[in-house]
Amino acid sequence: MGRTRPRFRDLVRTPWGWAGAVYSERGLQGFVLPREEREETEALLEELFGPVEESRPWAALREQLRDYFGGNRGALSLPLDVTAPGEFTGRVWREAGRIPPGRTETYGEIARRAGRRGAARAVGQAMRRNPVPLFIPCHRVVGAGGPGGFAGSPSPGMKIWLLALEAGAGEEKKAGRKKEGRRR
Repeated sequence: MGRTRPRFRDLVRTPWGWAGAVYSERGLQGFVLPREEREETEALLEELFGPVEESRPWAALREQLRDYFGGNRGALSLPLDVTAPGEFTGRVWREAGRIPPGRTETYGEIARRAGRRGAARAVGQAMRRNPVPLFIPCHRVVGAGGPGGFAGSPSPGMKIWLLALEAGAGEEKKAGRKKEGRRR
């Protein structure tokens, strides 16, 4: 992430809570999946991505998140301003970005396509380093036996909910997320 350029922050209310972003004039540098409390999102953004120059709404981010959480599966297309911490991680992120909304691929399939057959665990580690979940859709990368983990998620079921949203079952899952959030 080029930290020499000015960076800004935006917090966006979604149907599942507060999402947050850090961005430069070139594009998205960091993204935090929705959390129930705004303060939690703010603190996590600063912890993960450091301080920013100012808070500034980003109209394209807000519009794309509204559309995405409203069921428009192709809504996420912001420019990114991220640099992978290594060649293999970069290949993994590119391969994950090629998975269409509503579809999944296994860690093993991504490893093979990224040039390291049998490196499913390394793919998992690369996904954990993804600073912009949803925009590099690591939720679409699943284990051979099921969904698997989802780094940065406030809820173990968020990966399943995102996949269901993209498959067109978003309203039922969104209602379930709200109910679960109240039990915490």
